[in-house]
Amino acid sequence: MNKELWNAVAVTNPNFVKSFTRGGGFSGTAINATYQAQKATETFGPCGIGWGIDILEERYQNGAPLTLDGTVVGHEVIHVLRAKLWYLYQGKRGEVIHFGQTPFVGRNKNGFFTDEEAPKKSMTDAMSKCLSLIGFSAERT
Repeated sequence: MNKELWNAVAVTNPNFVKSFTRGGGFSGTAINATYQAQKATETFGPCGIGWGIDILEERYQNGAPLTLDGTVVGHEVIHVLRAKLWYLYQGKRGEVIHFGQTPFVGRNKNGFFTDEEAPKKSMTDAMSKCLSLIGFSAERT
């Protein structure tokens, strides 16, 4: 009984999963966020009516130093967002809170960058993490 919702949403269609590799040798899989929103809508109803996300906190946080020719010229900047996902299930309201974060200013193989889409990516990350706490795509996390 307690795992009814979890069991109903844990399996992800493999067509909506892709592998990735990040610096430092970190690799894993990423689930398409639109797919997850679709599954949440199928389960709870339309976003904004049967489920939704509220931003609780948003900030930019300094990270590691950025150097050029051995001189520190700045620091990475990370966009951090804390969000609450609420949902209606079997006549009851539930909510979970999680974080999302994305590099806003950093360095990659092409040099220094600013990612103007960092807030959107952080929101997507937080939504996905919140949904995973109640079982969505849980077999992939």
